[in-house]
Amino acid sequence: MSRGKNDEAGNSPAATCDIRLIAGLCWKYSPVNTASPLYGQILPWRPIQVQAVWSGNYYTLYTGFISKITINPNPNIQSVNFYCTDGMDLLARQLITQNYDLRNTQSEGDAVNTVLDAAGWGSQRSVDTGSTLQYPTVTA
Repeated sequence: MSRGKNDEAGNSPAATCDIRLIAGLCWKYSPVNTASPLYGQILPWRPIQVQAVWSGNYYTLYTGFISKITINPNPNIQSVNFYCTDGMDLLARQLITQNYDLRNTQSEGDAVNTVLDAAGWGSQRSVDTGSTLQYPTVTA
């Protein structure tokens, strides 16, 4: 897993997570295993969460999306690899335009929700839809 800025002034790169499941566990998670109860559900851009258990408590280590799935069919090294990225990558892949008719009527939270909806970011978010956006008046 990697996440966060490389330095204080830099961009915020997407957090990433590489998961490799080896023989035994991997067949259940293989997207080509029609006998798996997960068949048809493991697809790119589906949400994923990685958790750890310590002293009976669950801790979320990573939350993001499956970006790429690779399968190693070698019988001696069977594995399924998931390369995952977080929402920053999802946002960076979108070209989003603004509806100028709404720019003075939406609250800040509504504007953020509009951008996240346009980017395909699911409903797993909590955005404060409080105060109204204020745009300066431009005169010629």
